[in-house]
Amino acid sequence: MSALEKSLFSLFEKEERDSEQRRSWEAFIEQGLPNPKEDAFRYFPLESLYEETLSDFETLNYDFSFPKPVVALPLSQAKKQYGSLFFSQRRESSFLKLSKALSGEGLFLYIPPRVELDAPLDLSKTFLKNAFPHLTIFLGEGARVKLHRNTIVSGWTFSSTEIALEKGAELLIEEHLHLEKQARFFGTMQARIHENARLQNHSFRTGEGIAREEVNVELRGERADAMLKGAAQLADDAQHHVNVLAHHIAPKTTSHQHFKNILSGRSRASFEGKIYVEKEALLTDAYQLTNHLLLDPKASAFSKPNLEIFADDVKASHGATVSEVDKRYLHYLQTRGIEKKLGKQMLLKGFLLTLFEDTALQKVVAESL
Repeated sequence: MSALEKSLFSLFEKEERDSEQRRSWEAFIEQGLPNPKEDAFRYFPLESLYEETLSDFETLNYDFSFPKPVVALPLSQAKKQYGSLFFSQRRESSFLKLSKALSGEGLFLYIPPRVELDAPLDLSKTFLKNAFPHLTIFLGEGARVKLHRNTIVSGWTFSSTEIALEKGAELLIEEHLHLEKQARFFGTMQARIHENARLQNHSFRTGEGIAREEVNVELRGERADAMLKGAAQLADDAQHHVNVLAHHIAPKTTSHQHFKNILSGRSRASFEGKIYVEKEALLTDAYQLTNHLLLDPKASAFSKPNLEIFADDVKASHGATVSEVDKRYLHYLQTRGIEKKLGKQMLLKGFLLTLFEDTALQKVVAESL
């Protein structure tokens, strides 16, 4: 048993757990932590992380202020009052099971049908210690909401977010995640998108820690749409690894994945994405692209796009690039009187900013470069 597993057992037994937490813990024990030799963790430093330990974790309070008619409840209370809204996941990674087993109280947000909020909901949070935050979001039919998250992580954080969008609902998420040097972040997002509903998730990652994120989106109703865009600016020994599944279940659904990374120092990034189209999902339109920009010879990036298509009359494509800053562009800017350092900065900004047009993340990205 690794040092990490021993500390996890100690944390679980340290407090009273309800029946749902115990079921998640038993499922986690049965599945176990991922094997470092698994293909999905080929580029992730599991072996070294398993030698680390977790001490006490932070007791979370969700002292956010939300406008009416948003319903905000502790997760345990919401399951009693809104139990019919909750759903079981088809796929749960060991990290998600662990998060559910060890998490304390979670936050439940319900936006009733046809509610449109003008101002975004702010869920910004700083985690100074180890933490297991859990967020569940339900949008009723025709509801429209923007969600902003500015998250700073200093310790180990196992974060899980569950989203359900009913017919015609629209959710826009804009998130900036910053990892301090010793941070270890494991994030999971599960989303179910129904007929004519739309999810837009824009994320930007900075800092020096190590992160792995899993995104699982199910497009369950006709014309359901998911747009997933993410970028990371990595330096020193920072690492960021992303695993995405866009699961097309119903006809005429669309998904768009586009991820970019800028890497310097000895940083490392990887992306594994899959577009899975069921045989009933006719007229699917799916797209996936990753772009890595390497600034130093010791930086490394890897991409593994996947397509599994079991339907006819489908449009699906994927692409991946790994490159350096184009010297031709730098030379052109210098011939126009722009110094090399400033020219490089302009190119880096252009590389990332085009991903976040018309979003609040543009300012965050511009200030980080």
